[in-house]
Amino acid sequence: MYGSRATAPLSEEYDPVQKHRRVRIMPNAIDTEKYSYSEKKRREVRQELKIPQSATVFGHIGRFCPQKNQGFLVDIFREILKQRKNSVLIMTGTGEDMELIKARVIAAGISDRVVFTGQRSDADRLYSAFDCFLLPSNYEGLPVVGVEAQCSGLHCLFSNKVTPEARITGTAQLLPLGKPEDWACAAICCAGLRNKNAAAEVAEAGYDINGAAEQLAGFYLRKSKL
Repeated sequence: MYGSRATAPLSEEYDPVQKHRRVRIMPNAIDTEKYSYSEKKRREVRQELKIPQSATVFGHIGRFCPQKNQGFLVDIFREILKQRKNSVLIMTGTGEDMELIKARVIAAGISDRVVFTGQRSDADRLYSAFDCFLLPSNYEGLPVVGVEAQCSGLHCLFSNKVTPEARITGTAQLLPLGKPEDWACAAICCAGLRNKNAAAEVAEAGYDINGAAEQLAGFYLRKSKL
């Protein structure tokens, strides 16, 4: 049993001809109600982090490591600031590259526009505070943060190194890891355009925890009768 078609080939039971038919794909589901957009959470988080309600907030959640490519993210945000001065970047997580990325932000002269939150247990609140979600990973399966961000109605920019399965709603794009200017333009264009039906779309696609639990229970029930 695997969480995505991207990881199914790792199974010894995977049949390259019949694809995933010999393995079970069970999405990494989430509580879609919890991750739905909340205006209240948006106001509260921005107030807590001392971010103006009028600011355009670009968000990223992930471990600070080469895989997540946060150095490129800093370059993207530098380009964003050239066009939209009132922007803020929130970076959430910890990891071995965190101090390196902090130093890069300082060297770029944009430390007053970047917020490092450290590890947080309230990602659902953070998504509501964001206006756009960025994940320029060097490689990635199906990121749960991408599912959560889309559920909150955010437009999401993923690198094309992320599995296409990550595009659950119409608000997700896959971009090549080329010029940070291209990412900046795409991010600015979609920032603040929220999908109000996102939670329903994510649930319909099979990523709601309640529906997934029913599927899993049914799967084991059928297995027990064999």
